[in-house]
Amino acid sequence: MVEGLRRLLPMFTPSDGLRFGVSLVLALLLWGYVTTLQDPEESRPFPNVMVRVPELPPALVLRSPPPLVTVRYTGPESEIDDITVAEVGAELDVSEIDEAGAYRVPIRVDDIGGVRRERAEPREVSITVEREVSLPFALTIVPPDLEDATRRVGTVVPAATDVTVTGPESLVNRVDSVVLPIEIDNQSEDFEGTFVPQARDVEGNPVAEVAILPEAVTAVVPIVARGKTVAVIAQVVGEPAAGYEVVSREVEPQTVVVDGPQEALEGLITVTTAPIDLTGRQGSVFQRVGIEELPPGVQVLQPSGGGVDVVVQINQRGQVQPIPSQQVETMNLGPGLVARIEPPELSVVVMASDAQLANLDGPDLSVRVNLDGLGVGTHQVRPSVSVPANVQWLRTEPETVSVIITEPTDGATPSAATPPPDG
Repeated sequence: MVEGLRRLLPMFTPSDGLRFGVSLVLALLLWGYVTTLQDPEESRPFPNVMVRVPELPPALVLRSPPPLVTVRYTGPESEIDDITVAEVGAELDVSEIDEAGAYRVPIRVDDIGGVRRERAEPREVSITVEREVSLPFALTIVPPDLEDATRRVGTVVPAATDVTVTGPESLVNRVDSVVLPIEIDNQSEDFEGTFVPQARDVEGNPVAEVAILPEAVTAVVPIVARGKTVAVIAQVVGEPAAGYEVVSREVEPQTVVVDGPQEALEGLITVTTAPIDLTGRQGSVFQRVGIEELPPGVQVLQPSGGGVDVVVQINQRGQVQPIPSQQVETMNLGPGLVARIEPPELSVVVMASDAQLANLDGPDLSVRVNLDGLGVGTHQVRPSVSVPANVQWLRTEPETVSVIITEPTDGATPSAATPPPDG
């Protein structure tokens, strides 16, 4: 075969070689064109990519992490579409950094097989490299601000009293204190919890991007109950207008929590409100008042404002009045039975104001006996009375009536109505 090629070579002229080269280039271009038509090139961005920071020389650290970047990959559509977010990555190029200072460094994008081009946007970022330092700090306990005045936090006992703050020198130098915020949530008894220390500057603002060791501190938190619960009595002075009277006094809340010297609390059972003046009142009174005449050193913890709501109900004074000759009606008499009431009329004793009594009419009252379930015989039944609003039914005279239930005689028609009196 080699001998055959040797015999053929003299037959190729320079023009033949040129034609062969051109044909080869055209073939490659055609292949690339066809390939591009079948699998076109695509550019795909991946935003918000976190840039890795490789290990820096000893005792050096970034002052702050680099910003997020957009990574863009370009290549055949089939390859680009298969890229997952987990494959995308970028890293700072810190190969030229050997001491603290400000730098402008490139970002290297992770290679992915089949991708023709990759780049980061932006391609470079500015960073500041500082010495890494560590300083000790005493741990300061910060108790919670409690809205619930019935509890307070006692002396917290942490498992660690000192911590170490590590980070860029400029940030560590900003730290003025390390605090341990205590949260008690709904705890009502002593408990042990784990809390996260925080670095703060001289103005009390958090200092981020420094590390605190230990990262969490266990502490015993005592919860101390405060105060004593006592009943509230509404104090009223003065008399309502003539013909009116106090019907009721209501306090909301009915109890308050007070705190003070132990000897003062021991004998304290009730407290009174500030006086509410009822002089000349003709209607109910609603008023928010404070608690007064507390023992020395005693104060109201709850309600937080120290005030309670008092409702004093005032009605016109009623008169007791009998309403005579009220006929008794029956209800629920069994079928086929006849009932007779003895006495068929009685007096109804009510209490109401003079104006209400003056306007009270016979039809406003109804007196009934319920005969449900009663059979033939004589029964003692207590009547029920319906009265208008603001009129109080006190009793009937007599308080019971006799109900004689019989079966109708031949030719008589059963009726549930009360028959007229004899005579």
